Amino acid sequence: LQCQLVGLSSGINAEYGTDVENWSCGGDWTGYAAICSVFLFISGFAGGLGSIPWLMVNELFITEYRGIANSVCCSVNWLASIILLLTYDSVNGALSPYTFFLYMAVVLFFLFFIVLFPVLCVDTTA
Repeated sequence: LQCQLVGLSSGINAEYGTDVENWSCGGDWTGYAAICSVFLFISGFAGGLGSIPWLMVNELFITEYRGIANSVCCSVNWLASIILLLTYDSVNGALSPYTFFLYMAVVLFFLFFIVLFPVLCVDTTA
């Protein structure tokens, strides 16, 4: 459900943008649609994809390596966030009305990757 919320809100932002003055559809509802899509994205990310480095690592690694694995996963998560923050302006300049379609494509790619190659923890002992 959380992945669908993130994808839906990214699609809304991709379709209508986040800059209300540049929206061609007009009307008073566009500002509310932008705010609702941002809240939808935050709730979907916080409840699903945002918690993966903090919670899933403890389930995937044995006790001796959990501390190191948590450090690596959280570092990669923050590094990806910093890269996203630093490259957003240039990507937005190049793909102006379609910027969020790129991010939606990345989320869908990794969603399909997780579905096709699941991590199996069968017959493991902790």
